[in-house]
Amino acid sequence: MPSGGRIRPSKPTAPCASNPSAAHEATLHLPLEELGIPSGEPCELHELLSDGRSLVRGGVLTVALNPAEEPAAIYRVEYPADRPREGGW
Repeated sequence: MPSGGRIRPSKPTAPCASNPSAAHEATLHLPLEELGIPSGEPCELHELLSDGRSLVRGGVLTVALNPAEEPAAIYRVEYPADRPREGGW
C-alpha cells in the first residue's frame, strides 16, 4: 500500500483550538485511491489508542473527540485484501 496519503478534514480545525476543553466533531475524507483502495470498497479503521475498529465505505468518517473521555484518536487504515478475515465483511 502506498504511503504518504493525507486525511483531509471537511472543515477547518481551528475552532478546536479556541476551546480545548469542549468536545469537538469533524468529518474526515480519507484519500482511499491514494492508499491503493478502490473507490467504493470497504476498509477497516483501527483506532490504535482504544483498539476500536470500524468498517468504512466511501472514505468518509465522522470523528468526535471529548477531552474528558477520548482526547485523541489515531487511525490505521486496513484494507480487507491485505489480510484474511474470518466470517467476511
